[in-house]
Formats: sequence, structure tokens, C-alpha cells
Amino acid sequence: MFFDKSDDKINKDDLIPRKDFEKLQQVVDVHQDYINNLYVFYKLKPTPFLECVRNLSYEFLRFFDGLCEGHELTYWLDYGTLLGSVRHDDFIPWDDDLDVGMMREDYMRLTEILDSSMVEFENMSVDNSGNWIMINYDSDELGKTVMSINVFPYDYIEGNPMDNFEEMYNQLRENISSIDVDGMYDSLGLTFNKNKYYIAGIEGIRGKSKMHSFKILESDGLFPLVKSRFGKYDFPAPNDSISYARDIYGKRFIKIPKKKPKQTRLARLMEIENIEEILERSCEDLKGLNDNYDF
Repeated sequence: MFFDKSDDKINKDDLIPRKDFEKLQQVVDVHQDYINNLYVFYKLKPTPFLECVRNLSYEFLRFFDGLCEGHELTYWLDYGTLLGSVRHDDFIPWDDDLDVGMMREDYMRLTEILDSSMVEFENMSVDNSGNWIMINYDSDELGKTVMSINVFPYDYIEGNPMDNFEEMYNQLRENISSIDVDGMYDSLGLTFNKNKYYIAGIEGIRGKSKMHSFKILESDGLFPLVKSRFGKYDFPAPNDSISYARDIYGKRFIKIPKKKPKQTRLARLMEIENIEEILERSCEDLKGLNDNYDF
């Protein structure tokens, strides 16, 4: 019989023989291969609703791109957005936000720019209450956030990493609610100056799970940045995006996972009456801003 003997709460009458389980697993694997092939090798047409959400998202990322270019800030597509660019030239099919990365110096300058200038832009807000910057596009008609850009910081290491670098890094993460950049830089031997090695900031995602494990990265795999297709436009991305995505998501990153994170924003938006018309108007407003605003 196929069951975990350590769990005395299992009803043995509900269990199946191992052979039957393996047959079911084979069926699941076959269906998973079908799904993977559909998403990886075919361009599936989105519904009108999803197309409206995506179009608004492209313009929102284009706004961020213009803001960074106008203030000479460097960023790149990161996490799920980079994975979508590498695997689909677009969003991961079920994703509902945008992710970008920045080196610490630009990240801190961005914080100052957002604090002083975001009041100029209607329907946009900044949330600094979490562990990284979140820029939101908010709909007045809906009274809620439609799309978000998560901005994650990265840090250069001065010279070669110290022997106990990961241990020190993890200790600082335990006090992540009160980040002292100067103290963090002194403790870990970090620098604003470009160097051979860099790491994801302690307030980011990497290092918090098996999927996003801690790793010291080499700058040559990131810079110089290249342009990568994401939906309707090209945006900055690591020069070795394949290795970068593999470092985050593992060797099988090109395949669709059997499990996916629970995404709720798209489902909530889809239930709203006249949502497509509202999103289309928002997209046109944002596109007009991108085409005419001097960042």
C-alpha cells in the first residue's frame, strides 16, 4: 500500500496500491507535458479582458522605463517578468504584476524621485511600507489597484565575499523590518561601486525559499544589459538572461511548473462590470502620458 506510516490519521480504506498510484502519476505527467507544450511552443490568444490588462501593463512598464531613462537610472526585468520574457516573450500566462531589479544606488535615488514627483501622475501611488518599493497603478473608477511594479534592490560586494558571508547575510535578514543600509554595507562589505560579485538585497525574495535560494552572483552575467521582448515593447534585461533565470528558478525553468502561485487580482478584476471599457480608457490615458510627457 502507498501511504506514510508516520501519519496515524490516514484512513487506510482510502489508500490505493502503489501500482495504481504510479499509473495515475503517468497520466498526470502526460497532461503536464501537453500543458507545457501549449504554453512554450504556441502563442495562445488572450481573452479580450486579459488583452486589456496586458496592454495597460505594457504601458505602465513603459512609463517606468521612461522615468528611469529620464533620471539616468538603470534597471532590468526580474523574477517572473524576466521569466515571462525569456519563456514567452511576454507575461507568464497567469502573472498579475511586474518585477524589476536595480542596484542599490539607483534604488535609493528612485525612492527619492518617487517621493518628490509621483504626485504629478494621476492614478499612481507608491508603497514603501513593505520590504521593497511597489509602484501601483490605481483606477479611480474601480477604486482599486489594477497593476503593480515591484522594484527589488541588489548590492555589489567589495572584492571577494568573506568566508561567513551567507551566515552574516541571514543574520541581517532576521531584522529585516529595520534596514540600516550603512550598517548593512559595513557588516557585509558591500559597495555602490561596480564589482565582480553582487547579491540580491536582504529585503528581496532570494534566499527565502528553495525556489529562490541565496546565491552570490557574478556581474558579468548581468551587465551590460540587453533589450528583451516583453509583450509590445523591448525592455532592459540581463545579458545572460537564461543563466539569470536558471539561478532563480532552477534547471527546469523553461518548463511550466506543476504548481503555480495563487494569483487573485485578475480573478477579482474579471468580475467587475464593464471592466474592459474601464481598462481601455486607462490604457489610452497612460499611453498618452508616455507619448507626450518629458521625463
